[in-house]
Amino acid sequence: MQNIFHKPYDTFLKAACALIFLLFVSACAAEIGDECERSNQCPAGAICDTSTPDGYCTIPQCTQTGCPQESTCIEFGQRTSFCMKWCEDDGDCRSGHQCVREEGQNVGYCYAKG
Repeated sequence: MQNIFHKPYDTFLKAACALIFLLFVSACAAEIGDECERSNQCPAGAICDTSTPDGYCTIPQCTQTGCPQESTCIEFGQRTSFCMKWCEDDGDCRSGHQCVREEGQNVGYCYAKG
């Protein structure tokens, strides 16, 4: 006798496993401010700034609305801007970084200590 429940259960199980895998992969996706050695370790469109200790995933020449979630566009001089990981305090930043809040900015950004 054939089990009529096998096929739908098998399909459900495969779909559930695929969903768990996608959630796991997206949770591990690179973000602005992450450590890196090469740009391919950063989010799409970002580069690895290797002048920062342990690297820093960022997007150069950003606009105020052009940064991914969890990051903000910070101007360093008149013509230089980068997407930086936003923060409220040092606890929001990775090890070796601190939360810097510029005068007039409503949000801080993570930057290497030192």
